[in-house]
Amino acid sequence: MILFSSTSVILSLTFLLIVLCHPRQCYSVSNMLVCNSCLCELLFSLSMLSMALFTYMNDQREQQIADHMCIFRGYLGYVTDALQNYSYALQAIYRYTYVVHHQKRLYQTYRLQFLFILIVWIFCFLSALVLMLSEQIKYNLDNQICQLPLRKTLFKLYIGSCVYCLPLIIIQFVYYKLIRYLRNISNNSGSTTAIGIIQAQREMQVLKRIIVLVSILITNGFPYLVFWFIAFGTDPPLYHFRISFLFVDVSLVPVMIAMFKFNNNVKDILLKSIANLMSRTTKSGPIASDQRTQQKTF
Repeated sequence: MILFSSTSVILSLTFLLIVLCHPRQCYSVSNMLVCNSCLCELLFSLSMLSMALFTYMNDQREQQIADHMCIFRGYLGYVTDALQNYSYALQAIYRYTYVVHHQKRLYQTYRLQFLFILIVWIFCFLSALVLMLSEQIKYNLDNQICQLPLRKTLFKLYIGSCVYCLPLIIIQFVYYKLIRYLRNISNNSGSTTAIGIIQAQREMQVLKRIIVLVSILITNGFPYLVFWFIAFGTDPPLYHFRISFLFVDVSLVPVMIAMFKFNNNVKDILLKSIANLMSRTTKSGPIASDQRTQQKTF
């Protein structure tokens, strides 16, 4: 758990640093939304890393008590997970408006998209705050973690809807609407320019990439979903949170790798930086060896 979370933190920081150090090549509204997703991924990875470290330290010391930050860590876990999911929903909505409502420039401005990001962040922090204020987040002794008990049916449905169901429904709905739009313009190709069709198909490919990222998260979060449904009828296995969070931690790394792969500007900058670094090391090697041979001759 610690290894995967740490790797995801490093990859997220690398992605953000590349964008910050190369603003001209990465300056666009779509990249701003991608950076928001990367920042959410970074915060979620840090949250998972802090919980993994707390569990590991308590296991090593054989302690069975929670520290004063345990409840807050559980709260941040729900917040950052929601931020991650809604960040992909924001990207999907932007792609849809960019294709379908391309004449309305207001939808494609930095200010409006930043406002949407701000609203989503406020919503995620407030929606999970209900759990902490109502003292629903409890310390689980067997799993050494603070989470909402899965037997809390009402609050479980509430947080499941806010964190998981709603953003996934938004993404699937946008995907469905964009498919219908593509079919309509294909059937009415006489009234639609070829450039418009190509542009719509490109945005469709980008939306498919977003769905790939979400699919990775859903696949690796499947054990948690299984335990979530089991808890409706009976008690889940003893170490259900440990098992679930292990799969969630594993999913963080492939998501970040996919982000690098799907963002051509950031990927090209990273590959060029690695190539320059390797060329410098290979050049410095022969120079150092030549200097040593000259010193030996003298």
